[in-house]
Amino acid sequence: MPLELFDLHVHTARCHHANGTAEDMVKAAIQKGLRAIGINDHFPMAYLPPPIPVHAYAMDISEFPGHVKELKQLREQYRGEIDVLIGSEVDYYMPAVDTIKRDLEPFMDDFDYLYGSVHVVRGFPVDDGNFLQKWDEYDVDSIFIDYYQALAEMAETRMFDVVGHVDLPKKYKKIPAGNLDGRIGKTLDAIKGAGMAVEINTAGLRKPIGEMYPSPHILEMVFDKNIEITLGSDAHDPSEVGHSFDRAIGLARQIGFSSIVCFKKRRPTAVPL
Repeated sequence: MPLELFDLHVHTARCHHANGTAEDMVKAAIQKGLRAIGINDHFPMAYLPPPIPVHAYAMDISEFPGHVKELKQLREQYRGEIDVLIGSEVDYYMPAVDTIKRDLEPFMDDFDYLYGSVHVVRGFPVDDGNFLQKWDEYDVDSIFIDYYQALAEMAETRMFDVVGHVDLPKKYKKIPAGNLDGRIGKTLDAIKGAGMAVEINTAGLRKPIGEMYPSPHILEMVFDKNIEITLGSDAHDPSEVGHSFDRAIGLARQIGFSSIVCFKKRRPTAVPL
């Protein structure tokens, strides 16, 4: 694996549904030969409505200062071996935008980048297997349409740097029957307008869908709109850091991308492929 690669999407045990400490993830990244590792544990999401089990998804806001302090210590400890980047994956939920802004504010000087993601549509997390029965209450296409609309709204807040797992609702092989390219195109226009990058997320290869996020077709749309891309494994265990990056890079090159972007202090830097 080329030394210039990095993984910006890594979760630790602090988020209550992953294995391994931040240091375990850093060591795994060094072993993989990565030049940087971004820890972007889920930002506290107590603002999501019940019955969503928020404490199974993320740490409490009271824990976040200690988390940031730990990452700063690891940055110093491993300086010269690997760049430890401080990020967070923020769950965008429109009714709670003001709360999200308020809770993020004390940490804004600490972040190297922020992911904006959408997991909750129609009041349930579309990627949680415990809520699969909720899909039966709605038309699959309507869930995807609402999801892409929420992604566009998230981009329009101008709060984030990277869009996480762009077509996440497909995780459990839920595929729209209709052609949603028009809706997806409008969402990508919002992402482009916000200056955000789209990640190639390899976690989908480990899920029932067996395909990276986004699909090759959507990634071609990203390329056609001249949107930057970045790279994330969505690791929830040290063994998953940098997972299948060779396939991700191969797909990006095949489509025509010549670089990916990394971040430091919210500023993107292009890294040649």
